[in-house]
Amino acid sequence: MTEQKNSTQKRNRILWLGGTGLLVLLVAAVLILTNPGSGGATGTFSLTVSLDNSAEVLFDELLSLQPDQSLLQIMEVKELAMEVDNGLIISLCNVSQDTEIGKYWLYTINGEFAMVGAGEYYPENGDQIVFDLHAFEG
Repeated sequence: MTEQKNSTQKRNRILWLGGTGLLVLLVAAVLILTNPGSGGATGTFSLTVSLDNSAEVLFDELLSLQPDQSLLQIMEVKELAMEVDNGLIISLCNVSQDTEIGKYWLYTINGEFAMVGAGEYYPENGDQIVFDLHAFEG
């Protein structure tokens, strides 16, 4: 009888340890998946700065993702000679937009126009980001 009791206690202890381990893994997975921004981002993205629909390329590099840094923060560290006004890039690589003739700095992410400012976008591995100064007819 004691042998059966010991065996049952041992089995219960193993089940408890296994269940606790599974719970810890689930909590860790939830924390990782719900972390905003790029978190512990690894990988690279390409950044191109050009004029007139890529007629002249001013900058073209593969950059490393930086944990919890927006595109704007990464660009500031890269020292791309830029000027920002109210969250909008108005000068980049020492070239200013010209509102009188309707030329603005616009950017695309993987070929699609960005829906947020560079300060709100967190690049992802493999992104192709292009800033281009050209006439905007909207």
